Amino acid sequence: MIASQVIFIFIFLLIAGIGVFVLLRNPANVINKRFCIFAHVVSVWIFFIFFLLQTTDTTLATFRLKLVFCAAVFIPPTFFSFSSVFPDRTERPIERYLSISFFIISTLLAFSSSHIVESVSFVRQFPQAKYSPLFPIFWFHFIVCMAYSLYILYGKSRRFYGIKRLQIQYVYFGVAVSVFLGIITNFLLPVFGIWQVEMFVPLVSVPIPIAVAYAIVKYHLMDISVVIKKSTVYAILSIVLSIIYFTVGLVMSSILPVSKYTETVSNVISIIIIVFIFVPTRESIQHFIENRLFHTKYSYPKILSNSTVMFSSIHDLNRLLRFAIQYLYDSVGIEKIGILTKDENTKQYSLKAAINFSSEDGLFLPGDTAVVTWLCHNKTVLSREQLNRFTHGKLDRLLEETLVSMDVDSCIPILHGKDLFGIILLGKKVNKKVFTQEDIQMFLAFSGQLAMAANNARLYSGLEEAKTYRDNILQSLKCGVITINNHEEVTLSNKEAKSILGLESVNSSKMIFDVFDKETYKLLKHTLKNGKDHIDIETFIERGNNARVPCSVTITQLKTESGEKLGALMILTDQTELKLLQVEKQHADRLAHLGSLASNIAHEIKNPLVAINTYFQLLPYKKDDPEFHTNFREIALKEIGRINRIIEEMLNLAKPSKLVIQHIDPHCVIMDTINFLKNDAAKKDIKITTMLEGRRCQLIADEDKVKQVLINILQNSFDALPDNGHITVSTRLVDNLSEFKSMAKEQPGSIFFSFAPPLSNNLNKQYFVVKISDNGAGIPAEKIPYIFEPFFSNKDKGTGLGLAVVYRIIKDHEGGIYVESKEGVGTDFYIGLPLNNMGADSIINSRPKAIDTHLIL
Repeated sequence: MIASQVIFIFIFLLIAGIGVFVLLRNPANVINKRFCIFAHVVSVWIFFIFFLLQTTDTTLATFRLKLVFCAAVFIPPTFFSFSSVFPDRTERPIERYLSISFFIISTLLAFSSSHIVESVSFVRQFPQAKYSPLFPIFWFHFIVCMAYSLYILYGKSRRFYGIKRLQIQYVYFGVAVSVFLGIITNFLLPVFGIWQVEMFVPLVSVPIPIAVAYAIVKYHLMDISVVIKKSTVYAILSIVLSIIYFTVGLVMSSILPVSKYTETVSNVISIIIIVFIFVPTRESIQHFIENRLFHTKYSYPKILSNSTVMFSSIHDLNRLLRFAIQYLYDSVGIEKIGILTKDENTKQYSLKAAINFSSEDGLFLPGDTAVVTWLCHNKTVLSREQLNRFTHGKLDRLLEETLVSMDVDSCIPILHGKDLFGIILLGKKVNKKVFTQEDIQMFLAFSGQLAMAANNARLYSGLEEAKTYRDNILQSLKCGVITINNHEEVTLSNKEAKSILGLESVNSSKMIFDVFDKETYKLLKHTLKNGKDHIDIETFIERGNNARVPCSVTITQLKTESGEKLGALMILTDQTELKLLQVEKQHADRLAHLGSLASNIAHEIKNPLVAINTYFQLLPYKKDDPEFHTNFREIALKEIGRINRIIEEMLNLAKPSKLVIQHIDPHCVIMDTINFLKNDAAKKDIKITTMLEGRRCQLIADEDKVKQVLINILQNSFDALPDNGHITVSTRLVDNLSEFKSMAKEQPGSIFFSFAPPLSNNLNKQYFVVKISDNGAGIPAEKIPYIFEPFFSNKDKGTGLGLAVVYRIIKDHEGGIYVESKEGVGTDFYIGLPLNNMGADSIINSRPKAIDTHLIL
């Protein structure tokens, strides 16, 4: 009895609470107001029934039963009043008059409740009523009023479509169930003397307020067929599982011996069996119900799974959008459908694909329009019918007007992260049904898949454009480009590379190195292994018919931003035309040089010849003058010696050099040279400081030529230095030619020459560098480029051949020279000579040592 009391109180509070909840959702809506009144009348009716069942006194029970009928008599008119304005909030005059009439009749019946119930008696503690003559009239009024209400709702469901029709279907479903069960428990069974079911009356009244409240309040309604289908599935599932449970229990009872654990074992086994068969049984029943009873037209999971497969195979964005709307159009059955996509430049959403939209519509939405803002903020479907149901403010009306102007029913956002990529525009369903909650969830899942596929398509398109752009650049380059991965496989090549190599295609490194020499292959292997770059390596391409094409090769390492090795990049430059131009330029330079050289030689020889010629002209007049003859002999010998010296230096400069190669200690050569010139330095009080590298090494060089280089440079410094000047001679070892080149500073007051061969057998060959610095007057920047040319001199006296000889000797030794000078500050000469091919073995003493410092006056 206590359980039944709890049920009564719970249902009373539930229905009253539903009425208040619906009213608070929109207090100004007449539908919400009338439903609240109806719900409270039902809750009062339930409370009076509960009140009746709490007594066994016949007089008190009779009074309380009259109260029950006083409340019950107002259920039909309040429901009729609600039905007349639901769901469009309009009420016809005749329905208003009927509603008033029903209320008057209900009021008269309420005041005549003593003529409906005569008395109450108790049979087995259950109340049994004895009805008066007005009871059939009450019954007739109740049935007619409720039946006419249902008829009104049925008529509206025929006129309306979409969300309004679905709302009516929910109300009709709930009311039909409640009225049917209520008639049975309140009228039919009591007429036949069955009173015990009256305690279940409140339970049968629950469906109507719940169904109506759901239809009023819920934004997106579930299809009523889905509700019925799911209810049917779980009802049948409950019956099947119950049969299985009792069957297993009976079988176990007959098999197991009788004991106090028999029932427990049977229950456990039954539960285990039910757990294993629950899911497959439910799916089987659901499949049967959908295909045999409800004939489902389309399956949401199938639509989504098929779209996922198709989206993954489409990489063109426009084709993807056309497929998406066509697929939805065919699968769901929609009158019209289109897709707006965002233009990143204008921020507008324009129509990109459509079915049954006029091409002249020119649909577009600005990025700041209310619809776009609403979709970005709410991230769900925007429906015109939902706005019509729940229009409360200016924004809702603006949204509805926008949808009406576009002639669309719903808008589905296509979101990629927080960005609204596009909008799917939907018309009404062909069958005039509303888009249900299941449809909405499917549309959102579909739009999510479409957003991901569209983003992939955009990325793919971007990659294709970038690839095309890159390929166009590569193919338009006038140099060959080849990329090779870490496995020595060619991954990319342009047509210029194929042209330079003389190949129709480049598919493997073997094809490349069949035309390159072994040294180039070693350089590539070195780059792939150690990451060392090799810049402007001169080599030859071996083509057919023994043709050799001069080529410049640059090999650099390819790696990711994180430093991971990807392979190597080879840049090839055909130097055939460059070599021809160089030959032509060298020929022109030689002619110009010969002209300049001839002019300088003529000038240098002319001066002593002028003096000799003058004496010969004076000779007839002073043939008897002994002093004249003596002076003439001295001057003539001196000038002829000068001519001879010039000719010898020119011959030394011009003729091929024959180097006497031997192992020498460069530090000893430096010290011998300084000692040789110390008297010349002492005459001008010049200080020479040496700062020699602590590690001793060997050079393979011509010792006399190296001394000649040092003497020529030091003598130039002597001539440029004032008295009390200072010269510093320092040495160091560098690991390779690139490190020596890094000393050269690109500035106007410097010049750099390197005579290393294009390819070297030892990539890590070390260089011995001698730096000679003075604090003399310096060389003007505009004269720096010409200091190594023959007969060029920055001094008043001298032949101008000293640095030209230095240039020739350094070139013969495949070394390098760098000059940096600044007027008023001084001049620095850097001389780089390669160590012998033993590499590190050429270092005699590799122990760390302090730098030797000597001061020679």
